[in-house]
Parts: sequence; C-alpha cells; structure tokens
Amino acid sequence: MNCQPWHFTVVQNKELLNKINTFTKQAILKSDNEGMKERAKGEDFCIFYNSPTLIIISGDTKAVTPQYDCTLALGNMFNAAASLKIGSCWIHAIINVLNLEFAKDLVKELELPEGHTIYCAGSFGYSAVEAKAAPRKDGIVKIIK
Repeated sequence: MNCQPWHFTVVQNKELLNKINTFTKQAILKSDNEGMKERAKGEDFCIFYNSPTLIIISGDTKAVTPQYDCTLALGNMFNAAASLKIGSCWIHAIINVLNLEFAKDLVKELELPEGHTIYCAGSFGYSAVEAKAAPRKDGIVKIIK
C-alpha cells in the first residue's frame, strides 16, 4: 500500500546514548528477565554494545501495518550495513523501555512525530570482532509439492 509510515531517529549523541542506556538498565533491573538482569548488573553494561549509532524507528499508529513496515525497514538496514562491513544488532529492550511511562521525558528528547510509537531499534558500528553465525536448527522447513 506504500504507506511509508516510518520515522527514523538516528542517535549519535553520546550523552543521549548514555541516558538511553541508563534508563534501559534501570528497567531491566526491575524486570522478571533473570538473564537480562544478570547482564545489566555488569559495570560495563551497554544495551547497544557501545556502538556509535542507534536507530530508533517509530511508525504512525494510524497506518495499516506500521509495526511490519518499520521492522522490515530495519531488516533492510541490517542487510545494507552487512554489505558495507558494518556490524548491526536488533535492540529490543530499548523499545520496551521507551514505550513506558517513566521514559516519557526521554522520548520527548527524541522528537518523535505526533501519533507515532516506537516499533524497533538497532545499533550500528564497526565490529570489534567478527561475529560467527549461530548453528541453524534442523527441521524448520517443510516443503509440500
């Protein structure tokens, strides 16, 4: 339908990145996710792996399928980044935090368009180490002829 309901907020300001990380860490430490809580307890915890760029994608809530349009846009960014040898990572915890009431002032700093909600976020930067692909699961494809 070519709605293009997305808005891209590119954050490269270190102070704002630190603030987003602090809010995210606080929320994780109050969550029920034990694995993430253990990670967040680390002194050097950074939800976006210290990457210099965080892209937050919000979408117009009145669009037909903004959540899919926004996440597909981010997926395309990941593919483009990989082709340029730029590392990237889906950062879901930020989405949960920025949609919470206690982060309302922080979200104002992001200057999202009116009527938008955050659907996805990704970090981008040159990787310190080469990532290895996880082993693929067997039996996840069924071909019916």
